[in-house]
Amino acid sequence: MPEGLIDLTALGSQAVLVFLTQAIVGATKELVDRVTTLPTLVYAWLVASLLTIMSQIALGQPAASWVTYFTGILNGIIIAFAAGKANDIAVQPPVFRATEPGLRLGTEPGPPDGK
Repeated sequence: MPEGLIDLTALGSQAVLVFLTQAIVGATKELVDRVTTLPTLVYAWLVASLLTIMSQIALGQPAASWVTYFTGILNGIIIAFAAGKANDIAVQPPVFRATEPGLRLGTEPGPPDGK
Protein backbone atom coordinates (compact mmCIF):
# COMPACT_ATOMS: atom_id res chain seq x y z
CA MET A 1 0.00 0.00 0.00
CA PRO A 2 1.44 3.39 -0.90
CA GLU A 3 2.42 5.53 2.03
CA GLY A 4 -0.10 8.26 2.77
CA LEU A 5 -3.04 6.49 1.12
CA ILE A 6 -4.85 6.16 4.44
CA ASP A 7 -3.75 8.78 6.92
CA LEU A 8 -5.19 8.36 10.40
CA THR A 9 -4.32 11.95 11.27
CA ALA A 10 -6.48 13.19 8.39
CA LEU A 11 -9.32 10.88 9.40
CA GLY A 12 -9.12 12.13 12.98
CA SER A 13 -9.15 15.75 11.88
CA GLN A 14 -12.18 15.07 9.67
CA ALA A 15 -13.98 13.54 12.66
CA VAL A 16 -13.15 16.57 14.80
CA LEU A 17 -14.38 18.90 12.05
CA VAL A 18 -17.65 16.94 11.82
CA PHE A 19 -18.13 17.33 15.58
CA LEU A 20 -17.26 21.04 15.51
CA THR A 21 -19.59 21.64 12.57
CA GLN A 22 -22.45 19.92 14.39
CA ALA A 23 -21.78 21.91 17.55
CA ILE A 24 -21.50 25.29 15.80
CA VAL A 25 -24.53 24.75 13.56
CA GLY A 26 -26.58 23.44 16.47
CA ALA A 27 -25.69 26.41 18.65
CA THR A 28 -26.11 29.15 16.04
CA LYS A 29 -28.77 27.91 13.59
CA GLU A 30 -31.60 29.55 15.52
CA LEU A 31 -29.85 32.92 15.26
CA VAL A 32 -29.28 32.44 11.53
CA ASP A 33 -32.95 31.52 11.05
CA ARG A 34 -33.96 34.88 12.50
CA VAL A 35 -32.00 36.70 9.79
CA THR A 36 -32.38 34.47 6.72
CA THR A 37 -34.11 31.34 5.46
CA LEU A 38 -30.85 29.54 4.70
CA PRO A 39 -31.31 25.75 4.68
CA THR A 40 -29.46 23.91 7.44
CA LEU A 41 -27.36 21.85 5.02
CA VAL A 42 -26.15 24.96 3.20
CA TYR A 43 -25.34 26.65 6.51
CA ALA A 44 -23.48 23.53 7.68
CA TRP A 45 -21.54 23.53 4.39
CA LEU A 46 -20.50 27.16 4.90
CA VAL A 47 -19.42 26.51 8.49
CA ALA A 48 -17.53 23.32 7.56
CA SER A 49 -15.80 25.02 4.61
CA LEU A 50 -14.72 27.92 6.80
CA LEU A 51 -13.40 25.56 9.48
CA THR A 52 -11.54 23.48 6.89
CA ILE A 53 -9.96 26.51 5.21
CA MET A 54 -8.91 27.96 8.58
CA SER A 55 -7.38 24.65 9.66
CA GLN A 56 -5.46 24.30 6.37
CA ILE A 57 -4.03 27.80 6.73
CA ALA A 58 -3.16 27.12 10.38
CA LEU A 59 -1.27 23.97 9.32
CA GLY A 60 0.87 25.91 6.85
CA GLN A 61 -0.99 25.93 3.55
CA PRO A 62 -0.50 29.22 1.68
CA ALA A 63 -3.43 31.56 2.23
CA ALA A 64 -2.98 33.10 -1.22
CA SER A 65 -3.32 29.76 -3.06
CA TRP A 66 -6.58 28.87 -4.76
CA VAL A 67 -5.95 25.21 -3.96
CA THR A 68 -6.40 25.90 -0.25
CA TYR A 69 -9.86 27.35 -0.82
CA PHE A 70 -10.91 24.80 -3.44
CA THR A 71 -10.04 21.80 -1.27
CA GLY A 72 -11.55 23.55 1.74
CA ILE A 73 -14.87 23.98 -0.06
CA LEU A 74 -14.89 20.38 -1.32
CA ASN A 75 -13.98 18.98 2.09
CA GLY A 76 -16.63 21.25 3.59
CA ILE A 77 -19.28 19.51 1.49
CA ILE A 78 -18.18 16.09 2.73
CA ILE A 79 -18.06 17.25 6.34
CA ALA A 80 -21.47 18.95 6.12
CA PHE A 81 -23.07 15.80 4.71
CA ALA A 82 -21.45 13.67 7.43
CA ALA A 83 -22.54 16.09 10.16
CA GLY A 84 -26.06 16.23 8.77
CA LYS A 85 -26.38 12.46 8.53
CA ALA A 86 -24.99 12.00 12.05
CA ASN A 87 -27.49 14.57 13.32
CA ASP A 88 -30.38 12.83 11.54
CA ILE A 89 -29.43 9.50 13.09
CA ALA A 90 -29.08 11.07 16.54
CA VAL A 91 -32.46 12.79 16.33
CA GLN A 92 -34.33 9.84 14.84
CA PRO A 93 -32.45 6.53 15.16
CA PRO A 94 -33.21 3.85 12.58
CA VAL A 95 -35.83 1.31 13.65
CA PHE A 96 -35.42 -2.32 12.70
CA ARG A 97 -38.48 -4.51 12.64
CA ALA A 98 -38.36 -8.28 12.79
CA THR A 99 -41.16 -8.44 10.20
CA GLU A 100 -39.11 -6.91 7.39
CA PRO A 101 -38.25 -9.51 4.74
CA GLY A 102 -34.69 -10.75 4.85
CA LEU A 103 -33.99 -9.28 8.27
CA ARG A 104 -32.94 -11.82 10.88
CA LEU A 105 -32.50 -10.32 14.30
CA GLY A 106 -33.29 -13.40 16.36
CA THR A 107 -36.35 -11.66 17.85
CA GLU A 108 -38.98 -13.25 15.61
CA PRO A 109 -41.81 -14.94 17.49
CA GLY A 110 -41.99 -18.68 17.43
CA PRO A 111 -39.84 -21.62 18.47
CA PRO A 112 -36.09 -21.03 18.33
CA ASP A 113 -35.45 -24.07 16.10
CA GLY A 114 -37.73 -22.68 13.34
CA LYS A 115 -40.41 -25.44 13.46
